[in-house]
Amino acid sequence: MKKETLQKLLIITVSVFVIFQFFTSGDKVDASLKGNVDLIKNILFGLVILVSLIYAKLESKELLKKLVIAYLVLIPLYALFKFRGVI
Repeated sequence: MKKETLQKLLIITVSVFVIFQFFTSGDKVDASLKGNVDLIKNILFGLVILVSLIYAKLESKELLKKLVIAYLVLIPLYALFKFRGVI
């Protein structure tokens, strides 16, 4: 896959994630749909991570290494904050 195509895909996935996050934040979602919305958010978050890792691999091994380290730190923090109800 070309880097330009992957870059466009990364921009699209991040945009969709941010827009979905914006429209479903706060009390805008019905309580019965909350579980499904959280599942969709996690799937979109995973897609962003996956596409960014593939893009970093095509860009350079150094960038991939730094991105993996960053994700290894950020994902547990995200889970901790989610568990504690901060986000």
